[in-house]
Amino acid sequence: MSSQLQIRLASPNDAAVIASIHVKAWQEAYRGLISQNYLDSLNISERQQLWQKRLDSPKSDQKTFVIKTKNEVQGFSSFGRSRDFSDLGEIYAIYIAPHWWRHGLGHQLLTASVGALKEDGYQEAILWVLSKNEPAIHFYRQAGWHSDEVSRYEKILDVLVQEVRYRTRFISQTDPPTA
Repeated sequence: MSSQLQIRLASPNDAAVIASIHVKAWQEAYRGLISQNYLDSLNISERQQLWQKRLDSPKSDQKTFVIKTKNEVQGFSSFGRSRDFSDLGEIYAIYIAPHWWRHGLGHQLLTASVGALKEDGYQEAILWVLSKNEPAIHFYRQAGWHSDEVSRYEKILDVLVQEVRYRTRFISQTDPPTA
């Protein structure tokens, strides 16, 4: 699959597919964690408008990657300067089309996003994950992220959810090894 795998910066032309993946991934991943009525009400057209605005006029300190396999976008990540700390990077979102879950695409996107954050000069990054989203928590722990025991209630797209913060420190070639 790796010869067919491509990660690149998202363009405004990707807004529709990103919106579709975003809605379908939410509906699958958050089943039982967020109101089913809310999940059923998610609208791809509305989400496309949101993504179109973001991709038409991206903030200079934020990026969105898409991952393609078999010449189709199957996922995306969004990341940049932390919304809470100016000296930290942040992964805002990683979503993969549900039929591609557990095929390594999320890991590839996370790796590429972390690499871009390192290139932008960050030495550490955070992300927020729903407190009861065990598959996502396991995914981030497997990738070396750890909870720093901070939690918050956040309104995400009109839904109040409890999130926990995870973080990672980027090891550079100049960092001394730890015992």
